[in-house]
Amino acid sequence: MIPRCPHCRAVILQKSLDGKIKIRTNIVVFDEDRAIVKCRRCKTDVPVDVQLGAELRKALNGGPRLVVRNSLDGSATDP
Repeated sequence: MIPRCPHCRAVILQKSLDGKIKIRTNIVVFDEDRAIVKCRRCKTDVPVDVQLGAELRKALNGGPRLVVRNSLDGSATDP
């Protein structure tokens, strides 16, 4: 069964021809124990059964933050 948005019934996850699962959304938010996607059609928060692996979670939690330089005035911004 393909997960759909409970509000508008839009497809959230889609299986491609090569067997990969694609998340059909622009935003995925990972919490400590769950993931939430934003429905592209109605913007409802939809929980999905997706977890980050230990290596990726470790990479996201540690290390330096990304610094983006603004090319217009040369200043740095920290997200």
